[in-house]
Amino acid sequence: MDDALIGTWRLRSHQVEDRATGARIEPFGSDPSGVLIVLPDGRMSALITPDPSAEAATGPAPIVSYSGQCRVPSPGRFVTTVDIAWLPAWVGTEQERSYTVTGDRLELSTAPARMPGAGEPESRVGLMVWVRETTTVASGGASD
Repeated sequence: MDDALIGTWRLRSHQVEDRATGARIEPFGSDPSGVLIVLPDGRMSALITPDPSAEAATGPAPIVSYSGQCRVPSPGRFVTTVDIAWLPAWVGTEQERSYTVTGDRLELSTAPARMPGAGEPESRVGLMVWVRETTTVASGGASD
């Protein structure tokens, strides 16, 4: 596991790019919410939900949620073996992501795939920007 991936990350943007045209869309709106948690033992969990204003304008939007064991087979690439997902067809699959970490910023991209609305197989990639969540533990916490 790459130590740079370990932690809790908050989603800042999610776009889908058509590789043939370069056109980008924001399937979860301009201000999506999401959390990605990567533990030292390799367990990861991801949840992405739509921008509430986008959902109100277009009706209920889908979410993305899955978890599994991830590994880093080569620098800049991690693969998750999915053991639970919002989409049953993902269970048992391997989801590959390319990544770069710069300070507290994580940029992820999906492998090329057919996505809703795409005309050609493997013509679109998901592009996500995440920011490391930092928490401060207050002194004088709960006592027994």
